[in-house]
Amino acid sequence: MRLLIISSSQRQISDPNTPIPALERYDGFVFRILRRLKREGQFPNDLDVLIVSSKFGLLSLEDKISYPDQLMTFEVARQHRSDYLNKLKSKFGEKKYSEIFVNLGAIYAQSIRGFNQFTDARVIYASGGLGKRAKQIRQWILSTPT
Repeated sequence: MRLLIISSSQRQISDPNTPIPALERYDGFVFRILRRLKREGQFPNDLDVLIVSSKFGLLSLEDKISYPDQLMTFEVARQHRSDYLNKLKSKFGEKKYSEIFVNLGAIYAQSIRGFNQFTDARVIYASGGLGKRAKQIRQWILSTPT
C-alpha cells in the first residue's frame, strides 16, 4: 500500500447546503489529477489518500464535507498537530505503507511535522512550483510500487 498526503484546496466547489465528498468539494490541481485518474480508470488500488484540512481534520477522498473549508495558519497547525499525529500513528498501526508521498505547503506541513517517526515507509516530498509538483504527483501515483 502507498499513501498520498495532500492539503485541502483553497479552490472549492461552492454548494453550502449539501455536504459532498472531499474529492468533489476541492478543486485544486491535485484534486483535478485525482478525479481524472479515477474517471480514466487509472487510479491505483494500492493507493490511499489523506487530506489535511484545518477545519475538518484528516480526511479521506470519500469523506463528505460542507462548504467552505478554511485556510491553515501556523496557529491552527500548532493547535491541531498533536491530534493529527495521533490519527496518523493510528492509521500506520492499521495499514503498512511502503511509500508515502507528501505534497504540503510549509504551513500545512507543520501540522503533521514528525509523522515519519511512526512509520518505516519511504517518505517522498514534492518540491518546486505547481507544474513540477503536478508532474511529480501524477508520475508517483502511476508508478509501480517499490
